[in-house]
Amino acid sequence: MITDIAEKIGAGERLTYDDGLRLFYHPNVTELGMLADHVRRQKHPEPVITYNIGRNINYTNICWVRCKFCAFYRPPGDQEGYTLPEEEIFRKVEDLIDVGGNEPESCEILMQGGLNPKLKIEYYEHLFSEITHRYPATYLHSLSVAEIVYLAHISKIS
Repeated sequence: MITDIAEKIGAGERLTYDDGLRLFYHPNVTELGMLADHVRRQKHPEPVITYNIGRNINYTNICWVRCKFCAFYRPPGDQEGYTLPEEEIFRKVEDLIDVGGNEPESCEILMQGGLNPKLKIEYYEHLFSEITHRYPATYLHSLSVAEIVYLAHISKIS
């Protein structure tokens, strides 16, 4: 039972780390949802609730950096390295739209990859333009800071 936590939530009290652990392992998802909805209604009593549906598209795994924490990258020339063809990227966007991401700005696409020396600014300009043209309800949330800095460097722009 999490009655004590529900009482804290009802009183607007801050939960402890141990409370969080108990909620994490609590088997009743419906009960957790009801508690979460109660907090949402306290903070945002408006009857309108918004959400978005997101998808992470890893368009390439080719990267020369070799970050110690990354098990995803493959160095240039590696047999397992890839850059997805445009049509495959578009299929992934369509898969996202098919599960409900067809309302304006409810569909968020996170494009992440490596620092691929073969992909210049023109690649991204074309790809992102195509995605926004073909799928106007999508919202592109793309490229890490490292990707942007590297792309600017190899494309000789600031």
